[in-house]
Amino acid sequence: MFEIPPNEINSPLSIDPNGRLFWWNEQPYRAIVPARVSFYRDLFERGIIQSLVDKGLLIHTEISDFHLAGYGLVLKHQLVPFVSYPQEWCAPMFKDAALLVIDLQIELWKHNLALQDAHAWNVLFDGAHPVYVDLGSIV
Repeated sequence: MFEIPPNEINSPLSIDPNGRLFWWNEQPYRAIVPARVSFYRDLFERGIIQSLVDKGLLIHTEISDFHLAGYGLVLKHQLVPFVSYPQEWCAPMFKDAALLVIDLQIELWKHNLALQDAHAWNVLFDGAHPVYVDLGSIV
């Protein structure tokens, strides 16, 4: 495993009890706290994450071979090349984002899971398609 030098990362403001979103080498990553590693690994092993990605509900995410001091797991997210924020969206985009969150919640419910902070700031548009980007909010 390659140790990511802490002085090379850039962390946006992210309040997440399960981990930390950060940028390294111009790519988005999420470090998972040790207490939640088994939970998130299990989501990958059971195919839940891949199923959500395949349905277009969740950003493509994979387990990386990297390590960040103080964390038990580092995930690599797909880069969304253009970020727009909720205050920039038109009404149909809000509707699409809301339907995405509802559809994601329905799929999670089938596995006795939920979102702990489902809100518009956790949705990005990849082209014209909304995608949920906060894997750490799955509980």
